[in-house]
Amino acid sequence: MNYFTRLQGWGKWIVFCLVFGLLPLWLIGWGIERNWDRKFKNNARELSEKMVRRLENIRKVAEDERFFYKMLKNFGKFFDKKYSPPNLNQFRRGLNFINQKYPGLFEFYFSDLNGNVFEELSSKIPSKVIMKKVHEIFSAARAKDRPVISRGLTKSIEAFIGETMSVGNLSEDEDRNTEKVHVVGMGLRHNYFFFQPFSNLTMMAHVNLGAVPRHFSLIKLLEQANKQSSLGKYGFHLSGELPKRALEHVNEDMFLRKCLVDYENSTKDVFISEKYIVAILMGDGKERLWDFLRIPDKVNSSRYHNLERMILLGIFLLLCFISYRYIVPDQSPWLSIRQKLLILLGFVAGLPLVILLVVGQDYLWEKERSLLEETFNSMENTLRAIDNKFTLSLRNIAEAINKLVHLGQSPDGRFLKGVFDEHYAALLKKIPLPTPMIIRRDGEIIQTKEKEKIMQQLGVKMLEKYNFSHGIADANMKKDKFHIEDLFEGDAALSGLYSNMLKRLGNIEKMKFFGKMDRFILINIIGGADGGANFMFFFFWSPLSLSSYYVSNWGKLNEKVTHEPRFFALYPNDPTRSYPSKCEKTVWLQEFSKRIQIRGKLTKEQIKIKGKDFLATGIPGKELDKFILVKIVPAASVSSSIARLRRNLVTLGIFCLCFSLIVGTTIARQFLIPIQHLTDGVMAIDKGHFKHRVPPLENDELGKLSQTFNLVMVGLEELSVGRTIQASLFPVPYLRVGFWKVYGQSVSATELGGDYLDYFALPDGRILVVVGDVTGHGVPAALLMAMAKATVINEVPGDPRPSVVLYKLNELIFHTMRKKRFMTFFYLLTNSETGEITFSNAGHCQPVLVRVDGTFQEIGECGFPLGIKKGKKFTEEKAELKKGDRLYFFTDGIPETTNSAKVVLGYPAFINLMVSFRNLSAMDTCKKIFESVDSYRGNYSQEDDNTLIILEYVGEMEKTSVPACAT
Repeated sequence: MNYFTRLQGWGKWIVFCLVFGLLPLWLIGWGIERNWDRKFKNNARELSEKMVRRLENIRKVAEDERFFYKMLKNFGKFFDKKYSPPNLNQFRRGLNFINQKYPGLFEFYFSDLNGNVFEELSSKIPSKVIMKKVHEIFSAARAKDRPVISRGLTKSIEAFIGETMSVGNLSEDEDRNTEKVHVVGMGLRHNYFFFQPFSNLTMMAHVNLGAVPRHFSLIKLLEQANKQSSLGKYGFHLSGELPKRALEHVNEDMFLRKCLVDYENSTKDVFISEKYIVAILMGDGKERLWDFLRIPDKVNSSRYHNLERMILLGIFLLLCFISYRYIVPDQSPWLSIRQKLLILLGFVAGLPLVILLVVGQDYLWEKERSLLEETFNSMENTLRAIDNKFTLSLRNIAEAINKLVHLGQSPDGRFLKGVFDEHYAALLKKIPLPTPMIIRRDGEIIQTKEKEKIMQQLGVKMLEKYNFSHGIADANMKKDKFHIEDLFEGDAALSGLYSNMLKRLGNIEKMKFFGKMDRFILINIIGGADGGANFMFFFFWSPLSLSSYYVSNWGKLNEKVTHEPRFFALYPNDPTRSYPSKCEKTVWLQEFSKRIQIRGKLTKEQIKIKGKDFLATGIPGKELDKFILVKIVPAASVSSSIARLRRNLVTLGIFCLCFSLIVGTTIARQFLIPIQHLTDGVMAIDKGHFKHRVPPLENDELGKLSQTFNLVMVGLEELSVGRTIQASLFPVPYLRVGFWKVYGQSVSATELGGDYLDYFALPDGRILVVVGDVTGHGVPAALLMAMAKATVINEVPGDPRPSVVLYKLNELIFHTMRKKRFMTFFYLLTNSETGEITFSNAGHCQPVLVRVDGTFQEIGECGFPLGIKKGKKFTEEKAELKKGDRLYFFTDGIPETTNSAKVVLGYPAFINLMVSFRNLSAMDTCKKIFESVDSYRGNYSQEDDNTLIILEYVGEMEKTSVPACAT
């Protein structure tokens, strides 16, 4: 074996190892690692969701009122079991242990079930009588029965309970059965009071927060959670401070600190690395609760990567060793061309299958994530839109009320109360209207609510201020003993309020009165002839009334589309305001809304409702203050798409395998010898052996390959030239002359199309627009189109009337075409000075006139196509366009576009596209319509030519018009 032969063997071996060994093994390894990574991400996501839920639960329980209630109730159960007079040693030991562990935090008071206090077991008490009365008050509050207590004893009881509580509040409190202690003070002592009867005794207690550090309840809960956790650690960090070291391991602590810093500058609340997960939750103030978790080995897939790589490397080395013995020394077994071809085709078909399997799984996973994210984003955008459009709803209500006030005004500035009341009652059935406050020019209040005394005085002052600013001072203005100025800190504050309110005449604005009372207010006037206000109207709403009306309307509209509740608006402070009604009793919705409240931001989750999977998105309202907005969609919409893609991938894989086997066998049986002869011929040409001839082959495709190839090349050249010529016959895309704009575009289905469009300016300033559709495609259709254009160009200078030109064109086509062909044709002339158009239709699609307000109509009767009937007369029609109106000319290829499901686009959908894009420029409208049609067609091939012309009447003269020409 010579050196050159051995070098060839080495080259073959390297190529074989790379192509048949390294490439497929690398693909397999990549697919395995991607699959493990997907499992890791899914498992890590599930772990992070559990971590966030645990933090939410800790934060919920960490509320001081709930925390101390649970703590004291557990103490009470312990003391109740240990209470066994006369032996109270265990009772006392437990009490001493609590006082030593939490010095000064609790003050305990024990009594029997009748309220007789045990002084030896209790902290210092004011008196037995007071303690018995306290027991009586709380017991009566539970039974909804208010006891009678003297005034002197009431003060003593209130001094004992706490500085912010009163006996009346204790007696009337209907919230005694909730798991909370009672807030009774704001200082360092007696912050909370606890009362609970047990089976053997009654326990009362004071909680003094001054005895424990800040965040005491949170610290204790986190300590308890840390004792139960083996893989991670809980803690909290105060925003604005540098994170302190919390973990022993340096790398873990650095990762935690980085996550705490990044949390303040991002929207993420979960941070995942290969080894750790950190979940962070915002507290009520500056607190940031965090949960650090070391990812368990059974979840972390990185430990399997090295093992998998070692196995694949071993297989690759074994393949290299075996192939070397056969390839390099040239000892490879003899294989026929057929066998080699089958092996090659098997590899070529098998490699795509491996790629399909590997990439397909990855694609499905990414597609599922993408669809989920798109669905979540869509729901979020919907909720944001609902929230943001609340202000638009207020503008609509304001317009309705302003119209109401206008209807109640006579031309001379009088108030027509009867007319106003009639329209008010009708409008009240549609929108929530409060009883308006109406003030006459002399200060007389015509209509108001009795409770609006301050607002009445404020309204009178505003009316006086308004008229004074217009130079009118009414001597008849009634004065009142009440001075509104006394409620404000100086005249400047009052004047600022007047100015701000008067600037908002006719608008609904949210305003704050006297520092705490938020209201929506609308002010309007009935003006007099002197420019002043004869009457001033005030409408007041509570923000909640308008918000609940808005979400209810939106929810009902959504229900009409989905036929079931998919939108929810919860108002936790008043469940009756929620939509739909009684939705606060839905368990999943309550839990989901609580999580949104705790997080205080956008929340996305996959949940189960009655055994079905749903995607849920919720946000706290911004404009809809204190509302929780939630939207759900069935997860089946995503899972069905993924299942369909998976079925398609499996079908494609099976098809590829079967196809490769069939094609390989067929080629090996029928095409090997012809291919070899053709190869020899190509090699001869490459070497310059021009006398070499390919032996005669069978009468099949390969036998005619050389002749057919040359013929095809000639044909393609002819088609290319024809396409170039036809493209030159089309006009420029954009034309503007005088009051008119024209834009057109045509897309052929084949190399040579059968659609004809043209538009150009005549010498007198008119524009001629023609569009036609020849039956069929290819060279005959293109020739007929060119002949039609030539006829129009020749006939227009003599007499451009539509009926004349169409008659001559019809006669030409009828007498010229031997094989009867016809074409539809629409011919239009504009008026150079007005929006009037004159046109005739020869069987073409009726153009659509889209008005500037969005209304539309089809114009022109269809008539007979050209070339069907000899001597056919064509009638002319007229129409008029207003400024901004557009006329759309098109061929039937656009509305008859078919998608892969064999469903036709249709004329209504096509017209809807015209109306939808009418506010864009003609060029952008044309572009958008073609993009929409292409999107609808998808991968389905274009079956017919698509032509669209837009004629727009702009109603103003162009400074420089396009010269009259025939393109």
